[in-house]
Amino acid sequence: MPRLTKRHIDALPAREKEYFVWDDQLKGFGARVYPNGGKRYIAQTFRRGKTIRVQIGRHGVLSFDEAKARARKIIADIDEGRNPNKEKEAERLSPTVAQLAERFLKEYVPDHCKARTRVEYRHAVERYILPALGSIKVTALGRDDVAALHHEMREKPYQANRTLGVVSKMMNQAEAWGLRSDRSNPCYHVRKYKEKKRERFLTADELARLGKALNEEESFAPSAVTAFRLLLYTGHGCRRSRR
Repeated sequence: MPRLTKRHIDALPAREKEYFVWDDQLKGFGARVYPNGGKRYIAQTFRRGKTIRVQIGRHGVLSFDEAKARARKIIADIDEGRNPNKEKEAERLSPTVAQLAERFLKEYVPDHCKARTRVEYRHAVERYILPALGSIKVTALGRDDVAALHHEMREKPYQANRTLGVVSKMMNQAEAWGLRSDRSNPCYHVRKYKEKKRERFLTADELARLGKALNEEESFAPSAVTAFRLLLYTGHGCRRSRR
């Protein structure tokens, strides 16, 4: 076997049938020559009695040095038990974040979240997550993608943190459904923003409109309206008494 070089591969002639040439310096690194004259770099090794062959890239598009460096890594990965071909296939078949979100909202949220949480989750998904991350494959979603979304929302720290929490919950569920490897949640180490507690009192007009809305809802949810009025009156009364 020759020591492969770019010049050597450039000079390889096309034949009636495809054939391989191998490097004598890096075992398993070679080139595949097709009948039409096309050439591709490949990496090949054996694992548990089976041949694993990985196409690296097209000669003339990918540089020789880069192809050899990739081959060295691929061979090392296979020796450690990974199969790049299966990983590529898994990524190809992986759903997008949008598809995961649809399943998450239909299958997980209704049975595991309270009504208010369901509303908040759907809002975060539709308003923030889908526009930024929806087209990305679930297996390809990385920390940089999540951190970029979180950073874009920095002017709204409360919503940014809640949206980060929804993405994290979705990714945890993706692991549970076998769509990502365990402990691969890309939200890990994305630091939440500090949140400032805000306190504001309703104006007289706002109180009047709220009272009207409660009256309209009382026949549908009397216990909830009663509880809300209790919180409203005691909270408002206590604050006024301290003035």
